[in-house]
Amino acid sequence: MPRMLVGLGRRTFIHFATALLVAAHGFAADQAEPWNSPHFSLNPVVLYAAASEGNPPSGSDVAEFVDEDVFVFDADGGCIHTYYEISKVLTQKGVEAWSRTSAGWAPWNEARPSLRARVITPDFAVHELDPKTISDSPLGDNEADVYSDRRVLQAPFPAIAPGSVVEEESVMISKPEFAGSGYISWRIFGPVGVPVQLHRLVIDAPSSLPVQYELRMLPNLKPQRAEENGRVKLVFEYRPAAPLDPAEDYLPRGELSGPAILFSAGTTWQKATDAYAQITDGVLRDAQVKPLVEKLTRGKSSQAGKEEAILTYLDNEIRYTGIEFSENSIIPHATADTLTRKFGDCKDKALLMVAMLRAAGIPSYMALLNTGRGLGILPDLPGIGWFDHAIVYVPGNPGQWI
Repeated sequence: MPRMLVGLGRRTFIHFATALLVAAHGFAADQAEPWNSPHFSLNPVVLYAAASEGNPPSGSDVAEFVDEDVFVFDADGGCIHTYYEISKVLTQKGVEAWSRTSAGWAPWNEARPSLRARVITPDFAVHELDPKTISDSPLGDNEADVYSDRRVLQAPFPAIAPGSVVEEESVMISKPEFAGSGYISWRIFGPVGVPVQLHRLVIDAPSSLPVQYELRMLPNLKPQRAEENGRVKLVFEYRPAAPLDPAEDYLPRGELSGPAILFSAGTTWQKATDAYAQITDGVLRDAQVKPLVEKLTRGKSSQAGKEEAILTYLDNEIRYTGIEFSENSIIPHATADTLTRKFGDCKDKALLMVAMLRAAGIPSYMALLNTGRGLGILPDLPGIGWFDHAIVYVPGNPGQWI
């Protein structure tokens, strides 16, 4: 299926049209590669011929020609992310898997994405994606007890059939979650089993905005680097020799299923964590929970006894339910709101516990974690977007993680 939401990289396998064919349609040889031409500008006959060269491995349902991500940053860390792909559907099974395009977005810090596509059938007829067929609907959540305002655009490709060539583009404009949050992303070159001609990643940023990257399973890949007019551009191009084998189950944490590029733009860990701590301290009100804490801890002389009383209250009285609208997808609700509603997600409950522990005279802090991406937190790639969970840390000898 075409890229869905986060947009991990995909694979393609199609050779270029011959120089003779390109020249016959008015293109110079050095412009033959489609990614060197403006999107949707190639003559459909040329594009179809280029996407039909080569011999995909037996059993392939879809072959991709180019899979390209371009990230253009401004000085404040805002980003325009353009995803572009050319693919050819080979079988009816491929039609069923590759019949639509989609893009998810968060309205509070992302503009509504733009979607564009055209399908070229074997008779070279061009079928443009009709904007009137694009649906805009709530994204929904993987967890039953989480509510958010994230949305998803989806649209069916017109005239898709075995032999069709699909050219598609999505553009997402985003601003930072907060000043100093940074921007993190990664591209895993997949999916497994789909052959690839070219993966291309472009990072274009002001010289003042730090950009760092890490390569996985790409020991010899070096970016093309250009610097002019106060901007730095990094271009990574990867041409796999063969499709990936199926990934093993239960890989160790930090191991990825295929080659990948991970990158960060615009912050340091110190800046990101200090900025987040300042924001959360702004909604933490330990004085508001002090009467409740005094009641819960009455007669408890030890720190352990006070901690147990507070944790028991939170477990029994504050159920797990997340209201993750707008900035509250990453910023906790005010402690008073969580206490009044009697529910909250991990960061809401963690911040409320910190407020209650501090009201009891116990130093404590909210700790952010990464639990599910298989990458862990990377010391050289800072960005608040790595995190997906929150717990509580109480200093001591030893310290406690709650």
